[in-house]
Amino acid sequence: MSKPLRQIVETIVSNDLSPAARQRIIADFARRKLAEGVDQNRRATGREVPYTQAVDGRLGARLESVNADAGRILFMFDVAKNELFVWIAEQIVKHAPRGVITHDHGRYADAFKLLAGGREMQPGEPLPKADEFVFLNAMPYARKIERGLSKQAPDGVLQAVALLAKTRFKDVANITFGYRSYMGGPVSDWAKLRRPSKTGYSRRKRDAALAKDIRQPAIIVRLY
Repeated sequence: MSKPLRQIVETIVSNDLSPAARQRIIADFARRKLAEGVDQNRRATGREVPYTQAVDGRLGARLESVNADAGRILFMFDVAKNELFVWIAEQIVKHAPRGVITHDHGRYADAFKLLAGGREMQPGEPLPKADEFVFLNAMPYARKIERGLSKQAPDGVLQAVALLAKTRFKDVANITFGYRSYMGGPVSDWAKLRRPSKTGYSRRKRDAALAKDIRQPAIIVRLY
């Protein structure tokens, strides 16, 4: 079975032609490559696969508007975007240390979440509309892992995978490492236990402390 793909169109056209003529040739070549990609993705998935078109970094621009001297046309099929999330999830588990702390038994490797606009989803599912997608870990010691707690991952896990993903999928998404709050699982239970109610400790201060404690290291994905 053919594999789904994304198409990046780059070609060389003789400078003896006028800029407009070169633009038409590049656009025609891009249309042929797009047709090949559409057909291959249809055979690979059994359905029509939506795509996004970018010309010299401009989403939805006309093919004929490509720079005649150093232009680039990109057709981003949704399967490429799904591949991104599946690949990141696989790499996170691959790089996750085991036996991080006593009695961990792989819980850290099993505690990764993918959030779309704050709602949990599974890698490989149809992508909902969201401004950003976030990979994070629900264990309270995830921040220590990123600071080198484990000799198995001296440079962290999410930081390392974010850098790999940024290079591999630079044409599909803006991928960065950062921090996001997660109110769920072991990290929120741990954070609540750290902030017991006491006289003179205002609710506002407790809420601020809780918000700080549940901020987890994250891979942040913003699709183009």
